[in-house]
Amino acid sequence: MAITNFEVYATRLRDERLDVKLKQTIAHELCDSLEFFQLQDYTRFVAILWPVIRDLLLKTPPVFVSSVPEQKLRSTLLEVIQRIPHSEVFRPVVLEVVTTLLKLVKVENEDNAVVCLKIIYELHRMYRQLLESIALPFLDLAAEIYRNADQMLKAMDSLDTPASLSTPNVNLMSPSAMSPGPDSGDMATKNLNRATTSFKVLTEIPIIVVSIIQANRRHADPFVSNILPLILHMLELNPKSTLAHSEPAQLQLQYAHQYQHWRSAHADLITAQSKTLSFLAFFARGFTALLLPFQDRIARLTYQLLCLCPAESTATRKEMLIATRHIVSTEIRKAFVPIADRFLDMQVLVGSGLASQCILKPFAFSMLADLMHHIRLELSPSQLTKMVDFYAGCMHDQSLSSGVHTMCAKLLHNITERIMHIPDKRHGRILLLSILKTFTSSFAAIGNQAETAINDIRSGGIHSEEKIYGASELIRTNAFEQGDKIKELRFLLRSLVTGCKNVIYGLKRCDSMLGLGMEPQTNAIKAEEAEAAPATAAAKGQSAPVSGAGVVYEAAAQEAELVGFELDLLASLFREGLRACRINDIERVKAEVAARSKSAASKCGSKAGHKCSLGAAGANGIDGNSGSSNKNDGNDEDKDGGNADCSDGFGSGSSEDNSPCILSREAQIKMLDREDKEQIEQFANLFVGLDLTVFHELFTSQFDYAFKAMIEHCTAISCVQVFVASDPNSPAFISIMLRYLCDRLDMLGSDDEVCTSTMLHLFKIAFLALALYPEANEPVLQPYVQTIINSALSISKNAKCPKNYFLLLRALFRSIGGGRYESLYKEVFPVLQNLLETLNSALGFTKLASSMQELFVEICLTVPVRLSVLLPYLSLLMKPLVFALESGPELVSQGLRTLELCIDNLTREFLDPILTPVMDEIMSSLWLHLRLPSSASTHAPVAARILGKLGGRNRHMLLTRFPAEPTEPVSPSAASKSESDKLVVPMTFEGLPGLVSMPLMDAVMFSVKVLGDRVSTKQLELARKDAVEFVVACARYTLVLPFVSDGKAGQDASGQAGLDYGHKLVSLAADPLALKRLLNMSAPSSQGSQNLERIISVCESVGDTFKADAPVSTSEAALTATDITLSDLCAGTAASSRNIPVSHGGLLQVIWALSLASVHSTDARDLLNSIIATGAKQHVAQCVRAISVGKPANESGAFATALANAVPEIISRVLVSHSQRLRSTGASMLQSFYKALSEQVPSKPALVGQLPAMRNIVSDLCAACYDPSVETKHSGCAGIAYIVDKLELGRSWLADNLLELSKALLFTLKDSNSSVLPGTNTNESRETLLQIIKQAFPAEIFALAEEAETEAMETDGEGNAKSSNENAMDVQMSDPKAGDTEKPIDAD
Repeated sequence: MAITNFEVYATRLRDERLDVKLKQTIAHELCDSLEFFQLQDYTRFVAILWPVIRDLLLKTPPVFVSSVPEQKLRSTLLEVIQRIPHSEVFRPVVLEVVTTLLKLVKVENEDNAVVCLKIIYELHRMYRQLLESIALPFLDLAAEIYRNADQMLKAMDSLDTPASLSTPNVNLMSPSAMSPGPDSGDMATKNLNRATTSFKVLTEIPIIVVSIIQANRRHADPFVSNILPLILHMLELNPKSTLAHSEPAQLQLQYAHQYQHWRSAHADLITAQSKTLSFLAFFARGFTALLLPFQDRIARLTYQLLCLCPAESTATRKEMLIATRHIVSTEIRKAFVPIADRFLDMQVLVGSGLASQCILKPFAFSMLADLMHHIRLELSPSQLTKMVDFYAGCMHDQSLSSGVHTMCAKLLHNITERIMHIPDKRHGRILLLSILKTFTSSFAAIGNQAETAINDIRSGGIHSEEKIYGASELIRTNAFEQGDKIKELRFLLRSLVTGCKNVIYGLKRCDSMLGLGMEPQTNAIKAEEAEAAPATAAAKGQSAPVSGAGVVYEAAAQEAELVGFELDLLASLFREGLRACRINDIERVKAEVAARSKSAASKCGSKAGHKCSLGAAGANGIDGNSGSSNKNDGNDEDKDGGNADCSDGFGSGSSEDNSPCILSREAQIKMLDREDKEQIEQFANLFVGLDLTVFHELFTSQFDYAFKAMIEHCTAISCVQVFVASDPNSPAFISIMLRYLCDRLDMLGSDDEVCTSTMLHLFKIAFLALALYPEANEPVLQPYVQTIINSALSISKNAKCPKNYFLLLRALFRSIGGGRYESLYKEVFPVLQNLLETLNSALGFTKLASSMQELFVEICLTVPVRLSVLLPYLSLLMKPLVFALESGPELVSQGLRTLELCIDNLTREFLDPILTPVMDEIMSSLWLHLRLPSSASTHAPVAARILGKLGGRNRHMLLTRFPAEPTEPVSPSAASKSESDKLVVPMTFEGLPGLVSMPLMDAVMFSVKVLGDRVSTKQLELARKDAVEFVVACARYTLVLPFVSDGKAGQDASGQAGLDYGHKLVSLAADPLALKRLLNMSAPSSQGSQNLERIISVCESVGDTFKADAPVSTSEAALTATDITLSDLCAGTAASSRNIPVSHGGLLQVIWALSLASVHSTDARDLLNSIIATGAKQHVAQCVRAISVGKPANESGAFATALANAVPEIISRVLVSHSQRLRSTGASMLQSFYKALSEQVPSKPALVGQLPAMRNIVSDLCAACYDPSVETKHSGCAGIAYIVDKLELGRSWLADNLLELSKALLFTLKDSNSSVLPGTNTNESRETLLQIIKQAFPAEIFALAEEAETEAMETDGEGNAKSSNENAMDVQMSDPKAGDTEKPIDAD
């Protein structure tokens, strides 16, 4: 703006000839242009224009009508002053400006005076030191305005008279600036009050006075003393007009205009009083001593203002609440004690307005909490009752925020100390029970919200605030607050737990049954005695007592009812408290769901990236599932290895869905947050101090709920630890827990891992409690020891997860061992023999180096009995001892301790006969631990000490053969043994004369290890691919080289020669003696029979039931005694294989490696089928040479004989493998072998079942059914089922082999019922056995017998019919082939 413009503005505004409206326009233009000024312009502006503005304001008389031009000009000039920046350019004239404004306030109307006061406050805040001189004048002005309060009230009361409407051209009904009504616009006209008699001006006075007093403390005391009575008088103002005491609806009908204006004036009064109350709160904090004489008056006025505040004045009520909170924080709060219960009304605190109820509740409750907290010890019983009811209702109101609930909970548990001192103990008891019931309801609300959030997370949604808090909180009192709602609920839970602790302590002080015990029966007996007392006194001629029996009986009944209520309330508190503690599990559940989703995504990506393109090994696997896939591609690997790592944690991973191993309860508890664990422990401590009878009654009825809660969230288990660790409650709680768990021991064997791991953890806690309080807890555990042991041994036989029962036994034996619990040892003695025999039997049915075997061994070695009691059963510990010495470090230490204990305490005459059967294994293990580097510091010293104690017996090692160290030379015997597995490739090297033999057997064995590894990694996949190529090359070499080097073998391998041998075999089989020789080739010397004889000789349970079959002996024994058997051919093969580059054992290893490679490669599968076909042809040729009279047995090549013997042996080995994919491959190999044999004898397919190879395969499968391994049993049953179902061997073959097959299948059924471990699939064994019987003895046999019986009855009568029937049945059963629909072998 140019310099001349300031002069122009000043000249035109100073010109008295100009019209007022034009001046108002010029002033308005000047006000709008202020925002375009630069900083340097304000200096000249103040110097030139301020004198003009001052003169206009002082010389122009004020007006009191809002629409006249003079009023608009004055308000515009004041706005110009207000909009000038209060910077250094204003400093020279600041005192003059403030002095001018003070003069204006005394004469101006209320609107302009309010602007003047706002400018004064801003200038005083910026220039306090320059404005010290105006302090006293302004304080005098403030006192003057407060003196005019009565005039202000009279002016407001006069508004309801009709005469007030007689002023022309003035719209008195337009709402003021502070009115909640709509804006009336610029054209509205209204009368304006003088500033010294206006509530609007009075509203702006307190804040300026506070600023002046803070800057000028010397004026504070006299001013406060003078103005305090005026302030209190102003707060006492109350409209007395008819408008103030009429209903709003009536006012709107009769005095509509008056009511609107009076409403605006009344709002100004309430606003001024609220500011004055804040003014008073400032004095109360800084000048408390001056206000103490007026404290009763202040308390009454505060309550009165809250009651009179209009419903729509939300901001005014908020200011009142804040001021009241400051007042009650001083010593004046004592005056609030008589009227404290009046504040316990929501209408008084927040009013009836919707906005107030939604916004002001936190402020109201905060003020009330401060008041009640400070005066709680001085409240009367009636006031305490109202207080409990009020805050209980607030906590039941779910529309309030959790912060308000937390504050209410804190206040309720703070007044428990006062309630305890109420003289009427019953009254205090009822109040405390009401508080406890309220807390229980809050626990239930938190539990519902936590359950909703957890279910929402698990269902895949995101828990929103509405779902956590419920739909009723769409309008919440803390709508302006932010933060994590879960943290707020956890903080509320912590406050509730603390409050319950105080309440329960208070109930004990108020003679509750929580501290005195349950005595309603005693009181009832006293009531009955009191009721019978008058009758007794009358019978004796005495006067009746004054007090009636009815009163006593009624009191006893009320007490009994109250006791029942307390017990039910405690049960509800325990249940809802556990549910509420789930709020701590929300973060854990979110982490679990995220981890599960991440794992599922990674698995999907892994499957998509490593999708196998190999086809199924067989169209129909042994289990009948075509194309089934299994991660376990290894041959004999332990499938329980995946669970071994979880044995201590009671969890196991699922091999079907490849899910990660579920963490045990111990692992989950260790991962809990420290604060969460402390919180639930604090909750559990609420029940620790209860009377023992109450405690027992409570948890007897609630332990089932507690157990289900522990399954849902592991945090609840911390409660059990607290109860067990409490000295007075430990025996009672352990008794309750053991009774509950022992009644449900059958659940321990279920497949619910969470339930079983929880039960095991609870058992362990009960057992470990012996170490805390042995004298108190030993009698509690004693009745359950035998129950646990007997139940574990009996229920485990039919359980899905028997391992859990033995984990339970291990935990029990670990806890009660050590020689301190004699009464418990006496309980073990009666079941000791059954326990050791069962565990020894179970050791024969577990896989080597499995977790179950280690578990059985540890249980045997830690049986808690004295050595003297164990002596009769010491032989049953030898087998577990041997296993322990060959196991992991812990079991080795336990085994060494047991062995040393026996040697130290038992004589040689007693111990030697017991150690003799296992002395070889013991000595081998001891010497092995002396040589192992890992045992140098742990087991080696103990082993050396035991060897020294054994004395001369340690020289037994000289007769024991130990494996040679890698650096030692190989012994001749070992060298001769290694020649049995030989695979040598002759190669030429430049510079070396002749051929160099390159051994490949080690490479083949390493390939077997690579192909059998179940781990799938990128590096292993590459190694597996190379291993497949190497194995295929070796297999081709072993087939091609012998045929090239041996012309006869190559000739025998041709297809035409194979068919010739087939026709020759059919013709030879027509001779009964030749057929008998063919049958004897496989009966006595097959591998299956040898395995069966070995197993029967070792396993006593098998030997008691079955005996080895004797070789077939007929009347032609002399003729068949000189026949060549299959074992003779094998011996000849072994002798002649030393001259060829591959031996019989080497060929077995190559074919085994090729069968593993066929799972991963189509080329390997095709080559394997070719080898099987060649082996079948050579086997037919071998059979022909074996039964031919006068032909030498070793006429064919050595390789052909080795191949014919190796193929069926490999098929048997693959069929009994533990891998599902290998068993499917074995089924395909067996089908190919059967097809190749059938092609050799096309005219007589029934002869295939009579060949030695098929009989050997069947014998091996039957022997597998007797194997201790569960997987091997299952494979044997599956192989027999496949042969019966898929191979067409004929009914006669089934009848001939019925005894052997039925023995094997029946043994699997017997073993599954007698063993403590789950056996094979009994349904599969049962169905296979029934199918064999149906096929061997079809319905036609019984139909013929029935026809013969009918004919006999018609011809000979009833007696002869019976005889004929028996004869017919004898004929049919003695010759089962009589009813066979197939043709006899000779006819084929």
